[in-house]
Amino acid sequence: MIFARDTRSLEYLQQVCSPRVNLRLAPDFTNLVASQPPTDISTFNDVVALVPNRRMLDKANATIGAAYVDFMVAVGRHVCSLGYRVVVVVHELQLDAQLARDIAARIDGAVTLSEADPLRLKGVFGACRCVISSRYHALIAALSQGVPAFGTSWSHKYPALFG
Repeated sequence: MIFARDTRSLEYLQQVCSPRVNLRLAPDFTNLVASQPPTDISTFNDVVALVPNRRMLDKANATIGAAYVDFMVAVGRHVCSLGYRVVVVVHELQLDAQLARDIAARIDGAVTLSEADPLRLKGVFGACRCVISSRYHALIAALSQGVPAFGTSWSHKYPALFG
């Protein structure tokens, strides 16, 4: 049995799989996984998490990719001007660490946060005031805990999630 998390992915699978393969549509399940909140949740009350994704540079169209870093920096600076603290979260440790550092370096007062434990990372997103993310599971982590989230997209899965 193979599960697709959105209708477009299901259509892709139907095109390449044998008719005998059992295909089903099922939403992502990570929203059901409990988080481990930070010890002192109140330290995140005024935090907006920015979650970059290197795939925005190499998988999005060239115009979006070329403007992506400047866009994330502008968003972070605007968030700071509203009185919030910006934490640039490294969601994919191997792929996004340098990108996160580059973005944070251009936003006064911003810091980066890396957390290898996915349950603790989900807890961080749940403690933030807002999440602005280019990572799919960061969006799910925020939304499933009632935290407002805004997303950028390089793939059909993001509009499917918001749909």
